[in-house]
Amino acid sequence: MIFEKSVYDITSYLRSHDKFLKIDSWCGQDMTEDFQTKAGTGRDHKSSTYALLDQYKIGDLEVDTVTDFPTSTPQSHVVTATITPTVVSEGSAQQPKNPYNLGLLVIPTLIIYWGWYFLCKKNYQCSLFKVSVFNFFWNSVLLITLIPAVGFGFFMVLRYSIPSLYSVQFDFLFWHVEGAIIMGTVAVSHFLSRLNAYFAQMRISLTKKP
Repeated sequence: MIFEKSVYDITSYLRSHDKFLKIDSWCGQDMTEDFQTKAGTGRDHKSSTYALLDQYKIGDLEVDTVTDFPTSTPQSHVVTATITPTVVSEGSAQQPKNPYNLGLLVIPTLIIYWGWYFLCKKNYQCSLFKVSVFNFFWNSVLLITLIPAVGFGFFMVLRYSIPSLYSVQFDFLFWHVEGAIIMGTVAVSHFLSRLNAYFAQMRISLTKKP
């Protein structure tokens, strides 16, 4: 497809696109206006979407207009188009850049969680290293990240039933994933830190006489 005199091959992306708006018809066409208005909705795409589109660029379109063609009337003209390929390094074609911060979120969360956890186990005479403070903080983190991880997920599902919600200018998917990464990291850490207690409770339940 063509966007602002550049050619893009989005074949591999079609299945990943939002199912609410089919873009198959854009293939083989100049979709500049449709892209900039989200197919007539009057809203442009986010900068991150433009960056994603750029990864599918395969060349530039050069249009030459020749007027007064010998076999035509003076008012006629011939338009020729040439695609200038974009040089892409081997193995990088059709590989969208990952917009999510997995390591940047997981590693610091693990360091803070487990560092604080082991300091609490040392029984330092400091209110910051009390187990109750530790649990309150991380339970609060779980509750806060529940909003983007679950709430934004529900919102994105609702948009299929209520298309007007698409007018809300916010990257719900990005923050849904980011929140889920933190929430999942804390939840797994919480489980592992209480593993002995879980096993102890299980043994009691299994050995308890009816």
